[in-house]
Amino acid sequence: MAKSTTIKGILPFSEVNYTKFLGLYNKDLFPPLESIRPNGILLSEAKNVDINDAFKPQRRDGFSLKLSGSYRSLWANNSIILAVDSGNLIRIIPGDTYTKQILRANVGDYNMDFVEVGYSEYVYYSNGVVIGYIKNFISNELPVATITYKKVMPPGHLIELFRGRLYVVVGNLVIYSDGANYNHYDIREDKSFFQFSDRLTMFRSVLDGIWVSDGRIIMFLDGLSPLKMVRKTVADYGAVEGSAVKISGKTVGGVFYDNAVIFRAIRGKGICIGSNSGQFVNLTEDRIITEDAQIGTAIIREGEINQYLSITNG
Repeated sequence: MAKSTTIKGILPFSEVNYTKFLGLYNKDLFPPLESIRPNGILLSEAKNVDINDAFKPQRRDGFSLKLSGSYRSLWANNSIILAVDSGNLIRIIPGDTYTKQILRANVGDYNMDFVEVGYSEYVYYSNGVVIGYIKNFISNELPVATITYKKVMPPGHLIELFRGRLYVVVGNLVIYSDGANYNHYDIREDKSFFQFSDRLTMFRSVLDGIWVSDGRIIMFLDGLSPLKMVRKTVADYGAVEGSAVKISGKTVGGVFYDNAVIFRAIRGKGICIGSNSGQFVNLTEDRIITEDAQIGTAIIREGEINQYLSITNG
């Protein structure tokens, strides 16, 4: 049931017709007066409902248990569903009965980051302790480098693909692979890395740059080559680690994005979106204060209404 806050004694009329529900508002005890108009109203609370494209509330679809376990780092594309279960990297196999297959044992109970390479042909993964890739539902370790000055890409807590290079983030250090060779990097000075002052909590690419956060600020790395990227600060607050999800060809807040990153900000700043050319929008700062968090996870739930779902653990 959707519940709205009624303001008594200060309205010039005694009855309001609710023709549209414009979303949630929790910044103050009462929504702003300008929101209480015949064209729509903000809600102080809405449980088990979605607001559809006609701005009407509808009952949210329910869920049923498909597979039990102690899962973390759930990730999927059109070909495979991956997760970490009790310290093992697993593949979840959907069907009438959901099953799971261990792809790599003993990877540890750390947050695993994934990136899709080559139209779903490969999925690279890393959690700061191990690194590898999956092809044809088989996990593989990166091959040893046999060329002078080359070395295998190290494990990192964040991993990303941009313009033919694999990027691995190790604390505040970003290491990038050789062009079109995702497995190796050049160990000579200044050839394959750059760094920041603090540990990175977000590193996600769009078509012409990379969205980055060091936990204090949000930046856009503008440029196609790692040697020529320009750092541009866009917000004085950071991103929640693990909350960034890439979207493509979706409408968010009435705006169509062909390529963007949606993520949750720290200090209760809400949900943000960064797109091509360093375009940045905080989608909720005028209406919603979210719980503060430092680390979490997120997915896009696709359906009649596409939703960004974020879970944090403080």
